[in-house]
Parts: sequence; C-alpha cells; structure tokens
Amino acid sequence: MNALLDLFKAKNVLLVHFAGAEGGEPEHKRYPKNLQHLRDHRCDICCCTVSPSKLSPWGTCGLIILPSSIACLKGVSDHDMGSCRSEDCLIEVPSEFRDVTIQKCEETIDTKSDMNEWVVSGNYHVAGLFIADTVAHRLQPGDIATLQGQFPGLKIFTSNTDTFSRIENIWLPISAADVYQTGI
Repeated sequence: MNALLDLFKAKNVLLVHFAGAEGGEPEHKRYPKNLQHLRDHRCDICCCTVSPSKLSPWGTCGLIILPSSIACLKGVSDHDMGSCRSEDCLIEVPSEFRDVTIQKCEETIDTKSDMNEWVVSGNYHVAGLFIADTVAHRLQPGDIATLQGQFPGLKIFTSNTDTFSRIENIWLPISAADVYQTGI
C-alpha cells in the first residue's frame, strides 16, 4: 500500500510538477516539451501539493505525480527549500529537508502558506495533466483538443473552490482519490 496515496486521498491534494518559466529557457526546456520529456523519462523533479482551495503560484499547467513510495522523496518543505538542479539532472536538496517521513509530508500540506516543495526522485507515475483553474475556465474545445494531442492518454484535471474536476466534454467534479484512481 502506498502511504503517500493514502495521505493525498485523506488531505484531498494532488502532487503537481508545473512547467517551468518560459523566460530564456532553451526550446527543449519550454512547455510543452519539458512536460512531455518528464512524462516519458524519469529524473528528479520539484513538485508542490495542490488542493481545490489552495493552489500553487508555481504554474498553470503541470503533471500530476504519484511517487511509488516515500523513499522516492529526496526532500519536503512547507516552503521553497532552495533546491537546485545539477548538470546530471539530479536535484540537490539542502540537508535540513532530507529526513522525509509521512508525518513531515503531512505537516508540509497542513502548514504551507502559498506553496510547498517536494523533490521526487525518478520513480513516479504520471496520473494526469493539471490545469490551474485561472486558465481552465477559459479553455475552448480547440484548446482541449490541443492538450489531448500534446499529452495523449493523460486525463485533464483542474480545481475550483471545493473540488477537483476532470474534463469529458464538460468539467466533472472529482476527488483527489478519484484523480489518482483514474490516472493509474
């Protein structure tokens, strides 16, 4: 049994890796190529938990992640921990955030102000595509078709005030538990 999945269900949160900033990144590191690469290849990634009522300022589009176990977490923090990526795609985590327990994971969900940071090592499952509600409510059918073409096989989810939703021609209310169940 995956203790992290149980925690996500109990807290009604998703763990999301958002696409990076669009700034001066090389083409292969820009959306959607960066998320497509992480969907198909596993490397260390920075994520944050998202609940229907507490979104993250880290981005508007990302991959919903389920680590295979707590051992896949290199570090967790209730704020930006200042992790940095090395040339070999590994993420260095400051030592004070490396002692990861299920209790510390829960604390980072309960005490985060606007964001938290979880660094996940390569053994994870991609459960779907998350679109922030600030963007999702403006999506047109053509936009949805584009997303489905860029990320074939991944279901698309968003959130609103008190629930997550999945798109199937209309937005259908769904819980975090159902998101992970649907995406596995």
